Amino acid sequence: MLRDDCAGWFHFGIRHKKLPETSQFWRINAERADVVDDLRGIFGGKVQDTDSDGFSRAELLTDVSGVQIQVNRPEEIAMEMILWGRGGVQHHCDGENFLSPVEMLGRSCGCPSHMEERKANARNGVGPQPSTSIYFRLNKCPELGIFGFHSNSWDMAESAREARCGLMKESNGKVFELRLEPVQFQAHSGLVVTYISPVVRPFS
Repeated sequence: MLRDDCAGWFHFGIRHKKLPETSQFWRINAERADVVDDLRGIFGGKVQDTDSDGFSRAELLTDVSGVQIQVNRPEEIAMEMILWGRGGVQHHCDGENFLSPVEMLGRSCGCPSHMEERKANARNGVGPQPSTSIYFRLNKCPELGIFGFHSNSWDMAESAREARCGLMKESNGKVFELRLEPVQFQAHSGLVVTYISPVVRPFS
């Protein structure tokens, strides 16, 4: 479940001529216009009013693809795996143990440990897909509060798992970079396809 106490949310999709479009730059929205103004002073970009997300009144279209973030505890990276069916959620786990229903909570979910096997199961409709949320403060302006980012990306899930493991070894949190990276692959047809992938990496 997504938190409702965030100062704002990060996105990388925009709407162009009323159609969804992926962007290589971060879009940040918030309920308070003064938060967006403060963010513009740090990241630059264009401020616009919006109600497209149902709760936000202002958003910033930045020109940056990477931001430094502070994550204090492993619990601030929430990792779930969900398989939806006609009757709702068919499988809900963290990759190792069930998260629901209540009578299955904590039991082994049976998901494979290797990411490629999980992807294959998901493609075949017999395995869950990732649902990753990360909550953080911005390294350049931590006083603005907690921000959030949610993604169903496999790349994000894999990098978030590594980040969470790193946090388990730290006592004072860590600084990461939340980044949008272009990824290319060759389809079976021979066509080279490019997409934008969100990842979280240790910042050094």
